[in-house]
Amino acid sequence: MKFKLLLLTLFLANAILAQTDDAPPTLEEVPKPVADGLKVTERTYEIFDIEKQPSFPGGESELMNFLAKNIKYPKAARKRGIQGPVIATFVVNKDGSISNINIIRDIGRGCGKEVERVLGRMPNWNPGIADGHPVKVRYTLPVKFALN
Repeated sequence: MKFKLLLLTLFLANAILAQTDDAPPTLEEVPKPVADGLKVTERTYEIFDIEKQPSFPGGESELMNFLAKNIKYPKAARKRGIQGPVIATFVVNKDGSISNINIIRDIGRGCGKEVERVLGRMPNWNPGIADGHPVKVRYTLPVKFALN
């Protein structure tokens, strides 16, 4: 009986403490210390929140060329006849570097890992612009795997 009462108390305490209006900050919104001791939150923008989208050097056609030259169709996926899009997201930072690569749709057999590998080796992009300044922008990129 004491165990049930303790368990019920813990459950109720957890439920009460969980009811807060303040959502925890995401990793990209965690305040960062600056030299004068003040803290500044660096926002990661979405594509629709900015004046100018980030772009691969040379444009979209160069991005497609880069992916075509560097992506190697995984043998296991080729052997099984796996085809389709792998969808990745990443952040184009203010300096154009790429970070936070995340595969949000994987078709399996190593295709997602291959996309992640190649995206990690991309050259710096032209950063996105908001309010006249370079900003961090989340970018979504589908990469299609197709057998000939």
